[in-house]
Amino acid sequence: MSKHFRIHVRHAGTADHGWSEEYTKDVVDHESWARETIRNFNAGLRPGECARELLRVELINSTARPIAHAWSKQNLVTVDHHRLPFDRMQCTQCGITGKRYGLGVGGITRDSAFRAKVYARCDTTQEHVEKRRAKAASGHGEG
Repeated sequence: MSKHFRIHVRHAGTADHGWSEEYTKDVVDHESWARETIRNFNAGLRPGECARELLRVELINSTARPIAHAWSKQNLVTVDHHRLPFDRMQCTQCGITGKRYGLGVGGITRDSAFRAKVYARCDTTQEHVEKRRAKAASGHGEG
């Protein structure tokens, strides 16, 4: 599962209060990630940009659900269906399926069973599936 955390930063060498940025990342150590991110930013400064200083890292939720689907190819060889090649894909987090056409430049097209807006993000998909399971378990499922 992902971690949802907030990093507090300011322009280096100033006394300003700075600002905060929220992230949801699949990382083991969110503090190391924040330090490395600021270090990389400072290493690549362009003319006119100010270096940043990390003030603190605040963990909001260590079990936050990922927002984006984590797609994984399911077939060994690309399927050639009427000269329209595609790969079968499945989200490793929530299990929905889709197809990646060609080189995948256009992203993943969710299968027809998952076209509703609730399936666009992994976190909302998981919430929706949990609600459906709870409803079915309570005997109020669709019949």
